[in-house]
Amino acid sequence: MLHCSLLFGAGIWLGKTLCLPPYIWWSACLLSQFAFIARRPWRELAMAGLLMGSGGILFCIHSLPLHPSDLRHFELRNAQQVTLRGQIEATPKRHIRSDPAGSKIWFETDMEASALFSTEGWQPAFGKVRVRTLGIPTSKITKGAFASIQGMLKRPLPPWGPTAQAAPDFLQRKGIYTIMEIDSVQNWQILSTSNPGWQHVFEILQKNAENQLAVGLPIEDDVLALQRAMVLGSRSSLPPVLLEPFKQTATLHLFAISGLHVSLAAGLCHGCFRLMGFSLCSCSWLSLFVVWSYTAISGFQISAIRASIMISTLLMGRALYRPTSMFNSLFAAAFLILAWDCTQLFQLGFQFSFAVVASLMAWTGPIRSVIEPILRPDPWIPRSHYTPWHALRSRIAGPVSASMAAGIAAWGGSLPILWGFFHEISLAGMLLNWLLIPLAGCVMACALGSMMCSIWMPFGATLFNHSGWFWMKLMQKLCEETSSLKWGHWQVGSLSPILLFALYTLVLLQLWAELPKSWKQIGKRITWATLLIWGAMSLGYHRETLRLTLLPIPEGDSICLRFPGRRDYDLVDGGSRYWFPRITLPLMDYQGLRSFRTWWISHGDSQHAGGVADALERFKPHQVIRPIAGKPTPTWGTIEGALEQTAIPLVEVSAGVQEEILSILHPFVDDSFAKADDSNAVYLLAYQSIQILLIGDLGREGLLRLSDRYPELRAEVVIMNRPAEATPANLHWLCSLRPSIVLITGIAWGQEDRWANQLAKGLIVNGIECWDTGRRGVIDVEVTRGGLVLNSGSGAPFRWQTSTKASPAHGVLDP
Repeated sequence: MLHCSLLFGAGIWLGKTLCLPPYIWWSACLLSQFAFIARRPWRELAMAGLLMGSGGILFCIHSLPLHPSDLRHFELRNAQQVTLRGQIEATPKRHIRSDPAGSKIWFETDMEASALFSTEGWQPAFGKVRVRTLGIPTSKITKGAFASIQGMLKRPLPPWGPTAQAAPDFLQRKGIYTIMEIDSVQNWQILSTSNPGWQHVFEILQKNAENQLAVGLPIEDDVLALQRAMVLGSRSSLPPVLLEPFKQTATLHLFAISGLHVSLAAGLCHGCFRLMGFSLCSCSWLSLFVVWSYTAISGFQISAIRASIMISTLLMGRALYRPTSMFNSLFAAAFLILAWDCTQLFQLGFQFSFAVVASLMAWTGPIRSVIEPILRPDPWIPRSHYTPWHALRSRIAGPVSASMAAGIAAWGGSLPILWGFFHEISLAGMLLNWLLIPLAGCVMACALGSMMCSIWMPFGATLFNHSGWFWMKLMQKLCEETSSLKWGHWQVGSLSPILLFALYTLVLLQLWAELPKSWKQIGKRITWATLLIWGAMSLGYHRETLRLTLLPIPEGDSICLRFPGRRDYDLVDGGSRYWFPRITLPLMDYQGLRSFRTWWISHGDSQHAGGVADALERFKPHQVIRPIAGKPTPTWGTIEGALEQTAIPLVEVSAGVQEEILSILHPFVDDSFAKADDSNAVYLLAYQSIQILLIGDLGREGLLRLSDRYPELRAEVVIMNRPAEATPANLHWLCSLRPSIVLITGIAWGQEDRWANQLAKGLIVNGIECWDTGRRGVIDVEVTRGGLVLNSGSGAPFRWQTSTKASPAHGVLDP
């Protein structure tokens, strides 16, 4: 099954990567069938082609708009007011949306569309729609109900940058290509109620199980919510902050209903049925029913389905008195899940579950064989001469080494997933896993005991609940204390494909039992050599590149700056107190930034530097630099107070100061302005004969002063911020700089800005390219020896070759 699942998964991946039409995949499958029939020596190769072609066909069927009434055929360039009819596919989930105006409650659900009413009247529709509504859902808005809704139908926005790529892809992998936003619950009309089915029965059973776990406990607290999430997969009412310590310590996999949960349920039920006198065959079939019932109650999570298929294979083998293999059952589960839903290959739950289990199967045995001899007493000592210490070591060596090996293997399997998706590495998790896995087993055993005692021994159920609460509290406390350690976890940059490929190649080589031992050794040596070369190159690799990353902060600025030859970053402004943790902070986590060398503050506007004071304690930059002529503002006062508490030095500079390739052009010491925007710091970056000018939202008076002092100023790239008052830009002065491109920040991603559009038209007439963060999202500017390269979250890149003649901008610092 290893070969079948790998080839089938490779076909699905190729179907997504190559985007070939379905007839090519059909042709490949037909050719493979003819080759299979024609020649016996070709059969293995033909079967491989057939499996890969089947995967490609399955992905095409799932992703292409083959239905004539598919919503993707409708023209939806902008949001359009429509009325939609369809069946609710998911239970509504409540959320709290925070914005500068305050917090609002909203809920979202999925709807399978059947009809759509627009300016052309009613017409058939097909496809899933993600529906987001402000307000609290009524009791009639339930899964399975048929409803008519009115709102704004639109396409999901593409990602604004690397930190936002997962959300739109996540919707598309679920077959959702359109979203609908509704501003009130009044726009919902329920046409018919849901028809209770098996799913409704399982929801009732899950609710009863949640209530059973609370029997005898004085209050329903966070520990009980964690226990419900671990045992039943109930995360709807679980605050994300409770899971943060588990994520930071790489133990979040314990909350996925997986082999630990399913095997405990199956083993406990199988043992009880055997005590009741049932035969081995009857016990296996009854345990099989309990396993799949538990999987249904927990919401059919992918990890639970994988574990249930594996346990089902073992139980059916016992029932039919046939030999079984955990290795084959793992990849049989992967094949069946992908055949049922091919897009699971690209989802986090599928990857996390199979990566961890494959790592456990591959490395638990070898790691245990290394640890156990260390824990056991000297093998040359006869047992008759054992001291009490030797006897204790001999007794605990087996279970302790098994637990430690399982913890290390699980940590290694989850490492690439946590690195790639969450950009975190936790060495503490490697040490903590071997403690938490047995504790999680205790929590699960107590929960199952409570449910079994609920009818005939209520006192036992209360005792089990208190015991389970204690073990869950102990797990929570261990994770919180470990995550608070400075060395416990840290943010890292994006995961290298070379490292990802090498790590999972080692796992597959360890699992591939049919591969000759000599080939295994050669493969492992090549993989380890690749890892060592990659590590050496990463440690000694310093790109001679100047890089700026412009973020789409509404009405503010946030620019990450990395000087050539350096690994650490500087930050310019950062955004307001509201937008800093929502846009700037995710990008820092994505790039693995834990600190800054210098935090440059252009001026004391709260939209630009309002988030500085709250972030100083976490990032602790080496210094904070601000213009000396800045007008005192409340934001300055807050920043100065935070700097005193954190003992971070504050440096005040003026025009004429130069640090490495960065020069400050404005303001001067004796400048005095009525508005804070006029004292906005202006920076000039000069590298490889390319000038980059950062003027922020410099006001009219400050701009006049700058133009008078530097009449010969030139720059290939001009970065400016959209002014809050939307005053007309000085197009003549911008053109006098002779830029190749002008970049406008301060516009939210996906927002059409009239001021930016008018400026872009004037610049394009003069042969100057113009980008803004509203249309482009995150903009990356890189200056190398070969020239200037600009990339963005949306649109084609921009390239400009370095001129052989020196730029006239050199020497402008002497006005």
